[in-house]
Amino acid sequence: MSKEIHLVQNDREKRYDKGIRFVLNNREVCALESPTMVVLDYLRNVQRLTGTKEGCREGDCGACTVLVGELQGNCVRYKTVASCLMPLAELQGKHLVTIEGINLPDLTPIQRAIVEYQATQCGFCTPGIVISLTGYLLARGARANGREMAQILGGHLCRCTGYSSLKRAIHSLLSLVEEWAQEDPRLRSENPMEALVDRKVIPSYFSTIAGRLAKLSQPSALSPSESSPIIMAGGTDVYVQRGSEVSSSSVLFLNLREDPELKGISCEEGKIRVGALTTFEEFSHNLEIQRAIPNISHYMKRVASLQIRNRATIGGNIINASPIGDIAILLLVMGTTLKLERGKDGERWVPLAKFYKGYKQLEKEEGEVLTQIAFPIPEPGTLIYFEKVSKRKYLDIA
Repeated sequence: MSKEIHLVQNDREKRYDKGIRFVLNNREVCALESPTMVVLDYLRNVQRLTGTKEGCREGDCGACTVLVGELQGNCVRYKTVASCLMPLAELQGKHLVTIEGINLPDLTPIQRAIVEYQATQCGFCTPGIVISLTGYLLARGARANGREMAQILGGHLCRCTGYSSLKRAIHSLLSLVEEWAQEDPRLRSENPMEALVDRKVIPSYFSTIAGRLAKLSQPSALSPSESSPIIMAGGTDVYVQRGSEVSSSSVLFLNLREDPELKGISCEEGKIRVGALTTFEEFSHNLEIQRAIPNISHYMKRVASLQIRNRATIGGNIINASPIGDIAILLLVMGTTLKLERGKDGERWVPLAKFYKGYKQLEKEEGEVLTQIAFPIPEPGTLIYFEKVSKRKYLDIA
């Protein structure tokens, strides 16, 4: 091992010598395991919470879906993620919810609907489905609709039950929520959590999470290092392609860097600038992006599942240099340029059209990190059309 990599390894061990602190369901934990361990393995092998299932281990089946809550202002916002592709390091200061953390003495309304409409047979996929439906109601409350809810389940495969019974359960659940909303207007608010607690959709401890997370330290910044052999953003492809290598390597977690350029979307001097760590889901919901590309929300639904879009980054999709990289195709025709930084050695802009030199070959030097993506705001009247040709409509490669 070179001296530089050894120093990075020592820095990583020093940084996590006090553990990774987060709230797991209703209790605070301190994980001393490697920060590169995926959350799925931590849950099943360390915490013995086996309701979270291991299926494809590639983020396709949805069996390992969990909720991750992050403090934003005074509220906790939850996202569904595939725990098989998320590193333990990124749980610092967050709330991790598994099926065990949703269970109550009696079935929740979501669980009851699944039972009443026979929407499960072997049950292997059911915990992930319950998690996704719970996360959707936490985000939308009575503003939920059947089309969105069906799309939420697009990231779940259920081979033995089929989907008709799930659709019937969804419609029953939506009718119930609408009935509740007539009595409780909180269900139509941006944060329906308290109303869902009262209706026993989620346990009462959810009401305490914001205060508990505020007392936990938030993720610390990691200084970029040229000697880090693996640089990771969302990790949705790195863990699939290089999982065994990641577990034994020094990793630079870009999501833990405190660099404002890496996140957010803004308009400056006739251009839209996108932080490289912007996720696919954030990209598709941003108002500036929607004005520039009116059908972007529809287009992005063709890209992976919600669990993956909540983690996969625009920059990661570009750097991965895959011939089936969805966003790279759209950005190429938008006249996109890329900002590459190399620590104190400065920065440079490279046209995306000249960035790819061949299969997995990039106009990128050792140690450079993609920090920002920029493309001109389309002129009025510009028509933009994105089409993905695949054997099935969703969850397929181009």
